[in-house]
Order: sequence, then C-alpha cells, then structure tokens
Amino acid sequence: MKKILVLNYEFPPLGGGASPVSYEIAERLSRTGDFDIDVVTMGYKGLPKYEEVNKNFRIHRVRCLRSKKELCHPWEQLTYLFFGYFKCKELLKKNKFNICHCHFIIPTGVLAQKLKKKFGLECVGSARVAY
Repeated sequence: MKKILVLNYEFPPLGGGASPVSYEIAERLSRTGDFDIDVVTMGYKGLPKYEEVNKNFRIHRVRCLRSKKELCHPWEQLTYLFFGYFKCKELLKKNKFNICHCHFIIPTGVLAQKLKKKFGLECVGSARVAY
C-alpha cells in the first residue's frame, strides 16, 4: 500500500471551491484500497483535531489562528506552517510516506519544500492561485 501525506491548509469544511478538490482526490484514492492517506490541515472552532474518514483516510487538524471559515489571511497561514511542520514531523516518525501531495503553492508548497529538504520526502503539487 502506498502512503500519501496530503498538505492543504483549507480542507473541508474550511475554504472555498478548491478545498473539496483535494478532499475528493484523497477520498477516492483511499477507497481503492491501494493508498493510505494522512491529511494535515488547519484546525478551526469546533472541528475535531483528528478524524478518520475511512480505514485508509485520516485528517489531522493542527492548532492555528483562523478568524473565518471561508477566508484565511497570510498571518494565519504562518500559524499553519509552524504547527503543521511539527505534526508532519510526528507523522514522518511513525510512517514511511511514499510521496507528499500539497494543494496550493502558498503556504503548503513552502511546508512541502521544508519536508523535502529535512526528510527527503518527494512532493507533488496541485497549484491553485487566488485572484
């Protein structure tokens, strides 16, 4: 089974139109039985810190400053980078991930690059640019 670490600071129910895309990718890959998925995303008021969607798909929400469900400011994204790094480091100690998928270039691409340099984790990205 291939293990994938997914980074997306906006994962449902947070964010707008792009967040469901990475959810659908992760969920459908996990249903094949060939992939084991761990997502590291932002926490938010009332959302559980840990959630199992199915036996091959887990969501880890890290502590962050975020004032709105549908919008995230750059200074709030910095808190995701900080706490997300430590959650990823914890997951990398327990798991041998085959690849990291990051959705968005900023901030998750920054985190993916740090993980590649520090742990040698290969990364692929799906870019989303907001206008």
